[in-house]
Amino acid sequence: MERIYILSILMAVVVLSPSQVKAACETAFTLDWSNPATYSVSCGNVIPSGWKVTNERCSYYSPVFNVGSSSSGGSKQVDLVLRINQSGNLDTDDSALVMIYVNGSAYTSYVFAGNNSNSVFSINPLLTVPSNGTYMVVITLFTNASNEFWTIKSGDFTTCVIEATPLPITLVDFDAVEDSDGAASITWVTQSEKINDYFTLERSGTGDVFEPLVKLDGAGTSTEIRHYKFIDHAPLNGVSYYRLSQTDFDGQTTVCGLLTFHLQSKHVSQPVIVLRNNPFKDQLSISVNSSEATKVSVRLISSSGKESFDQHIPLQSGKNSLDVPINHELLPGIYTLVVTTDLGDQLVAKAVKR
Repeated sequence: MERIYILSILMAVVVLSPSQVKAACETAFTLDWSNPATYSVSCGNVIPSGWKVTNERCSYYSPVFNVGSSSSGGSKQVDLVLRINQSGNLDTDDSALVMIYVNGSAYTSYVFAGNNSNSVFSINPLLTVPSNGTYMVVITLFTNASNEFWTIKSGDFTTCVIEATPLPITLVDFDAVEDSDGAASITWVTQSEKINDYFTLERSGTGDVFEPLVKLDGAGTSTEIRHYKFIDHAPLNGVSYYRLSQTDFDGQTTVCGLLTFHLQSKHVSQPVIVLRNNPFKDQLSISVNSSEATKVSVRLISSSGKESFDQHIPLQSGKNSLDVPINHELLPGIYTLVVTTDLGDQLVAKAVKR
């Protein structure tokens, strides 16, 4: 079944991230802007202490890392830490996109928007990579004014490869949708649980400081599919960040999911962007309902982090149907579609080329 992606609801792909990693690093990497072997960038200002992006769209490409062989023949785990700094005057027109690839395919993504503060956006996912597999990180930063900038400093991106350890739960879905009355309906599904005492669902308006919303009993130990649901009847104005964690009977807590939710009913003036055909073959079909005339940029990014095309298309006030032709030489696979209007609204979605 085709899945429709709407601008007003941007959901991070579920990433399992422990409260702490107890195993020692087998191999480690630290971004060092004085060492060109640790990075490649498309543009922006690089100095030994950091990378600064001002009034342009620039991408960082990490080396392709190989995790090596696992003693058990199974998977390795990668503890990844990334911090992205924003100038105090970045706003929702300015975006940061983080894409993580495992064995050349999109594994997870994060989208951040400026919030007029000096806060730092941080992620700490725990990647599961097959034995002898590879992973890569691509970071795309965008600002549209000369007095705005994103920065990533030396040491702000690190990875640590460790032996895989059994996770307390297997989370197969974590989602949020808007109900007819404007509430946020938050659901998650587990495939298995081990000594899982309870779940904690938290909410934040900034993505860094969270407050608890509810605790729900876990299943203890289970190998059956289990469904959980909570309704937030009063989501925050603007973006709400929801974080899900679970706590074992021994008190060990693990963060297991993070998503962002943007309430459509409270932002009716914002354009709504919908990807209508996914998977696609010869063209991408996109609908954009805009309150005023503007322009839209359509970009398609391959699994290696390279742009396949970048087109700029004018929009009329009202509903617009865009059919973007695809180069026949474009190989089948998973791509990231990024649609951005001149008003600063953005859609980021996974698109599959048949």
